[in-house]
Amino acid sequence: MSDFVHLAVHSEYSLVDSVVFLDRLVPAVKELGMSCVALTDKGNLTAMLKFQNACFEQGIKPIFGCDLTLLGPSGKTKLLALAANQDGYHNLLRLVTNASRNVESDGCADYAMLSELNEGLILLSGGVAGDLGQRLLSDDYDSAERLLDWYLQHFGDRFYAEITRTGRVHENDYIESVVPLASAKGAPLVATNDVICVKEDEFVLHDAKLCIQRSEHMGESYSWKGQYSPFQHLRSAADMAAQFKDLPDAIENSIEIAQRCNVEVETGTYYQRPFPKEDEQENAQILRETVGDALEQFLSDEQSLVDESDYAAYRTRADYELDVIIDMGFAGYFMIVSDIVKWARDQGIPVGPGRGSGAASLVAMLLGITGLDPIKHKLFFERLLNRDRRSMPDLDIDFCAQRRDEVVGYVVEQFGRECVGLIATQGTLAAKGIIHGMGRALGYTHSDVSRITRLIPIKPGTKLEDACKEIPEIEETAAAYGCTELLEESRKLEGVVATSGVHPAGVVIGPDRLEEFVPCQLDEETGLLVAQLDKDDVEKAGMVKFDLLSLKNLTVIERTIQSINLTREDISSHLHAKDIPLDDRNTFRLIAAADTEGVFQLESAGMKRLIRQLRPDQFEDIVALVALYRPGPLNAGVDRSYALRKRGEERVSYDHDLLEPVLENTYGLMIYQEDVMSVSRTLAGFSGGEADILREAMGKKRSEKLVELKDRFAEGCRGNGVEPKVAAEIYEKMLGFSEYAFPRAHSTAYAVVTYQTAYLKANYPNEYMAAAISVERGDTKRVERLLAEADRMGLVLAPPDVNEPNANCVPTEDGIRIGMTCLKGVGDRDVRAIQEAREERKFESLFDFCMRVDLTTVQRNTIERLIKAGAFDSVEPEFEQPGLVRAVLLDKLDRAFHAGADGMDPSQSLFGVPQEQEVFNSYVPPSALSDAELYETEKQTIGFAVSRESMRWYFREFESICTCSPSDVADAAKDEVAVIAGRIKATTVRDGGGRGEIANVALEGQIGTLTLVLWPEQYRKFSRFVIDNEFVIAKGRVRFDNFKKEHQLSVNSLFDVANARKHWRAFISLRFNSVESRALLTSENLLRFQRFFRDVERKGGRPVEITIQKNGASLRVDLGC
Repeated sequence: MSDFVHLAVHSEYSLVDSVVFLDRLVPAVKELGMSCVALTDKGNLTAMLKFQNACFEQGIKPIFGCDLTLLGPSGKTKLLALAANQDGYHNLLRLVTNASRNVESDGCADYAMLSELNEGLILLSGGVAGDLGQRLLSDDYDSAERLLDWYLQHFGDRFYAEITRTGRVHENDYIESVVPLASAKGAPLVATNDVICVKEDEFVLHDAKLCIQRSEHMGESYSWKGQYSPFQHLRSAADMAAQFKDLPDAIENSIEIAQRCNVEVETGTYYQRPFPKEDEQENAQILRETVGDALEQFLSDEQSLVDESDYAAYRTRADYELDVIIDMGFAGYFMIVSDIVKWARDQGIPVGPGRGSGAASLVAMLLGITGLDPIKHKLFFERLLNRDRRSMPDLDIDFCAQRRDEVVGYVVEQFGRECVGLIATQGTLAAKGIIHGMGRALGYTHSDVSRITRLIPIKPGTKLEDACKEIPEIEETAAAYGCTELLEESRKLEGVVATSGVHPAGVVIGPDRLEEFVPCQLDEETGLLVAQLDKDDVEKAGMVKFDLLSLKNLTVIERTIQSINLTREDISSHLHAKDIPLDDRNTFRLIAAADTEGVFQLESAGMKRLIRQLRPDQFEDIVALVALYRPGPLNAGVDRSYALRKRGEERVSYDHDLLEPVLENTYGLMIYQEDVMSVSRTLAGFSGGEADILREAMGKKRSEKLVELKDRFAEGCRGNGVEPKVAAEIYEKMLGFSEYAFPRAHSTAYAVVTYQTAYLKANYPNEYMAAAISVERGDTKRVERLLAEADRMGLVLAPPDVNEPNANCVPTEDGIRIGMTCLKGVGDRDVRAIQEAREERKFESLFDFCMRVDLTTVQRNTIERLIKAGAFDSVEPEFEQPGLVRAVLLDKLDRAFHAGADGMDPSQSLFGVPQEQEVFNSYVPPSALSDAELYETEKQTIGFAVSRESMRWYFREFESICTCSPSDVADAAKDEVAVIAGRIKATTVRDGGGRGEIANVALEGQIGTLTLVLWPEQYRKFSRFVIDNEFVIAKGRVRFDNFKKEHQLSVNSLFDVANARKHWRAFISLRFNSVESRALLTSENLLRFQRFFRDVERKGGRPVEITIQKNGASLRVDLGC
């Protein structure tokens, strides 16, 4: 034991203060020759397992404690509690949790809690900031004496009067008062140093952290001045002894306390909740019976498509899985997940077909947890559970995003509020965040900070050190603008924990109250407990974690199917997601054409490029797409080989003949983690468990295990007649491949969701796109993209209508009516108010609307947005053109709104004339909104222009000419030639240094905005087209502006509409979407069209084609003009 032990140490997990990183703390303790150290974070035990692991690695004894906030007569004060033994550890868990439940006292502990939970705890008074210290400093000696008596009565020799000498205010006054009092009462003293930084020179980082948190400047007078001192670092034993040479007992008592504290947090034991019965053997029997019955029902179901010859294989697989599940003690776990999923399905809550390794279990499928047949899809159960790999099964479940909270609510109700909790997360200051925060704290200008942050890659997990090595310009820019200190200080604080939150999916269920196993805190938003440990540590502590995730694509699928089934009176004809066939030709045509905007997982430009290479024509190709479109396979060129082999343009080869049946579906390539397992089983005779161990060892680079398994692999291969050289080559290939291998079980499960969304888009486009847009209604950019896609598909986009008030988009015969809540600034409360007023009768005018709708809910700004979006077009039938209708309505709005707000009776007035008629009898309408204004107002409110009179039709006209939209330019290669259309929003012209003027033009497309750069020569040539609100088509090369961190188009050519038509000789495309328009397409009328447009073309017009669209299908007719 060393000559002093630090018993009061805050780490970064205290959040409110401290820059002590655990990976720096413990080595520093060892370097100082100390054999143990305490961690006493503020109000939490979040880091307790990380702390224990760090200590064990360095041979240091950990002491577990917490800096509690205590509520008493002196207000909120400080108290340190240390766990002396296992009883004390469990009482510490309870204290921390119960304090957070104490909402009325803002999460503080109180004396009643201390009295009840005192066993096994050692208390330190809290020094100056403690209740004892505050009473003494207030000269309330009688009260201080009574408090000390209370502590000694309840804690006896487990209470210590804490003292510090760190140069902070009131320390000396406190010591002068507490020493004689403690001596008189026989209470021992103990010295601490309230550590908040490892080394003294790190105190500036501590100040910086507080400045970042509080948005203060380090040059100002800190709001916390006097609370902290540079001497609050990890002082040596000699330094502490020198500080307290007049009170040596205070130093010695730190050692005594450390000797009394002997706690090791147990890990590796799972505390499972028995279910549905208390007896696990009974649960095992229930599981066997439930699965057995489900299996026989599955095999007899015609839709299962299982041949009788395979029945034995299914029964054998089920028995094997059940044996493993029960032997490993997980029967209750499977029954709990099954119960949760069954309840969700019974409530009509969409549940996904599976996720991760759980999709590989036949038992999970038979229990209704997943929707995949793992035998049919060649999935290995060992990927989920393996007797040789002791770990909890991972049955992650996706639920409808909008109803997941109901599922969590059921879990709480079923298993008890005190036994169910969420899981904490911690947010850190990453590269960009720390530079922004540190720059503000150190007083750097925003422009100087931005010069550096612009250069840092956006890639998640990017470290400053790595970024500086990869991009030397970062350090060069910092030096050039005097920001070297900013960069250096940011490096020191990068990665510091700054916030805490709640994991979006994780839920823990305990066999008893959660605080019996882990520290918890109350989440004010949900009223649920949150385990303070993160997702990894909470499992190490023995809690059973359930990942209940949300997937909005399930909501889209469900809403689409509901819309489809509304049109089907016969219930037997209703569509169900599970019944969607996996071999639909329309679906594969849509996917192969890369028309996959809005299709789960297939939307990115890179994925669309891969689709065009791969040309998917079967479900297995979609499974492969999910696995191939990741950095590893793409960088290794596996995607290209797969595509070439599939198309027959590259020879399919196998490293050994035995591998042909194993890798036949992937054209001889290994692309899944399960391929490693299959190869080792086939060539080397590995068992399923051994194969899984090999997969894990390769994935985690466990070198010792890999050497052992390599020998075992070579030996097994020899037994199967595989030459040693070939076996060694295959093993090395597997090792390299494992760096980017992806689980086939997850690929297959998510491929089902991908396919279902593609199927619905291909076969029910109106219903699908209406659902997809509605689900994304809070994401402006997503709504914009999906509306553009619906328009590209030929769906007629109708604006919202106050006389058909729907919150969500609804499918129409020819397209979609946009939902009101898809508009910016219009919410569900607004729509409900409009619906309630509309129930009586239709709105006849804007005046009528304002008189009947609750205007305290539906504000003036909301009505204005509705007008601009076209929602009132139907109430002014005397004006046919949308531009005029909306101009009139906007002109009338103030008078109508004030009349409604003032409660005027529209049928009466001073002159006996109806109010509205009186106001508007001699009404002179304003000028109609121009096409550009219509376009702008619809973009502002809906995110997309839907009016026929707007510029939307220009986008349609030049669709075939454009190579991408402004938002897709980021996916283009540098110097790639692109053609882009859009409306000019604004232009900035600057001097080009003697060469002429350079113009930066903001071009707004249907999706996104892009900067066009016209260099002097181009600007001189095309400046006549650079006019605000004009529609232009630009052709040029993609460039990246490092300073602005944006992709731009360096323009070679610029065209207005008339010149673009001449240049490209574009088609006139006549689209017949509605029932009425299609009725015009008689053979006689087609001949008339042909004669007319042939004459137009002879006079310099454009070729013409007719597109007939119905139910998402298209027929194009070239008129031969």
